[in-house]
Amino acid sequence: MPWIRFDPQEETAPALRLETPGGAPFELADLRGRSSVALLFTHGFGCRACRAAISDLRQQREAFRSQEAELLIVVPSREGLPPGDAEGILVDPGAAGRRDFAALLEFDTGRSAMLFILDRYGTPYAAWFGDEPLQAGLADEALDWLEFISIQCPE
Repeated sequence: MPWIRFDPQEETAPALRLETPGGAPFELADLRGRSSVALLFTHGFGCRACRAAISDLRQQREAFRSQEAELLIVVPSREGLPPGDAEGILVDPGAAGRRDFAALLEFDTGRSAMLFILDRYGTPYAAWFGDEPLQAGLADEALDWLEFISIQCPE
């Protein structure tokens, strides 16, 4: 898996304004100081591989919480959103948030899925990208990065 490591002294995460599936506003800054974040930008629920990756990652929510982290899954539209449990699902209409985060990477990611690992202050530590978001070990590697952050920033 291609992971990119950021220098936390140089990079800052862009402001991220999204919507909940119900249309309420959500800002990444609301989590600042409270928890680290695993932020997955997907192709949406219309993509079979993305649906599988979303399901796989969401099954590991407790493992993310044990690392004092929030798992946030960003979809480009409400299309195909399953009824029921929408915890951690956010909508990025117009893909402005995706473009802003993709700009942290110094090359064109095209339509690749992207996973960013941010510390509790919103500083990016690592990013993964790939055409197929369901790759063996993706959740485990994200959790490893979150553990690394907790060691770096023990407060």
